Amino acid sequence: MIYRILAPLVAIILLMLGNGFFVSFTSLRLHDLAYEEWIIGIVNSAYYLGMLTGAAQAEKIINRVGHIRAYAAYAGIGTAGLMAQGMFVHPLAWVFLRGINGFCIAVYYVVVESWFLSTATASTRGAILSIYMASLYLSQSASQFILNFINLDSAEPFMVTALLGALSAVPITLTKLPSPHLDESSGHSLKTLFKKSPFGFSGCLISGLILSSIYSFAPLYAASNNYSVAGIMSVCILGGVTLQWPMGKLSDILDRRKVLFGVTAATMLQSLFIICFDPVDLWVYISIYILGGLIFTLYPLSITEVCDRLQPNDITKATGMLLLAYGFGAVLGPLLTPISVDFAPSYGLFLFILLNTLVLMGIGIRSFISRDPVPEDLQGDFVPLPRVSAVAYELDPRNES
Repeated sequence: MIYRILAPLVAIILLMLGNGFFVSFTSLRLHDLAYEEWIIGIVNSAYYLGMLTGAAQAEKIINRVGHIRAYAAYAGIGTAGLMAQGMFVHPLAWVFLRGINGFCIAVYYVVVESWFLSTATASTRGAILSIYMASLYLSQSASQFILNFINLDSAEPFMVTALLGALSAVPITLTKLPSPHLDESSGHSLKTLFKKSPFGFSGCLISGLILSSIYSFAPLYAASNNYSVAGIMSVCILGGVTLQWPMGKLSDILDRRKVLFGVTAATMLQSLFIICFDPVDLWVYISIYILGGLIFTLYPLSITEVCDRLQPNDITKATGMLLLAYGFGAVLGPLLTPISVDFAPSYGLFLFILLNTLVLMGIGIRSFISRDPVPEDLQGDFVPLPRVSAVAYELDPRNES
């Protein structure tokens, strides 16, 4: 099994090693150039808008030219975009170029995930998804430490990211495995899914708002407080890796809504703790680790809550639309976070998280009052899922279509 997924696995690791730190670098570089938070937010929002658009268009592109050509073409476009970003250091240029980069990243994901899908069988789906998710998050976490070894005021960040992105195309283009075919999918309407589970649907949207704000503004929080940016971002992502599984398994045993509500409330309380006590030294890293673990758990718990209320053969179509809801939230997050950061520069990011979780808790309370829980014997198993393309959702063992 490992041999058959080795090429796309190496590709995604190289891609995340290059792209993971670059998202943090983008915010840091603009901040060092004295641009205001709302400009930083617009640039980061453009990146997530590019990803959202790319995820929607990638299947059509791939089915027209093939997986290898699509990956090679967009690796070239992405590399050119990164080099151009290093040449034209201006927010207007970066809005356009980060949007292009986000589009290319989405195409990369769809190519890699569809390759995983083509090699998976009913008995290996779960294992392949687990390997993929672990590789994705661990390489993204490790990538943050590249920030400590390069000169952020030079062309090095652009060159390193472009280099690793170009190298990621090598295992894909040289693989002997046949290219899989993608069927263009259709989905439920957003309105239908909201009616199925307002709490789960809103959780997908709000997790997009929160996670994109973390990626965009947590590096600035770390830098302004003289913490290690690499350390803060790494422990945040590692928290997501390690806490998703126990929280997910707990939700398989108990009413899923109660676990989702508990994680939402815990996220709110952890944000409040950071605001009120302003932890320092080791405690700040522990606090961010816990917060990251809770935040990264919101999306898979929310999507599983919605899936519990669907027929098994509807899950893949529905998760594509829920991903769209997450994407809308991710685009809005960097645009809205500067409001709270301007209001409270030292803790505005955590205030933004706190306010969003309060809204989600309110929706959760209304759900408890107005809706019956899904019987525990009818709940599907929790499965941690990626947040870029809908293709990997085919690997979800709950999908029986």
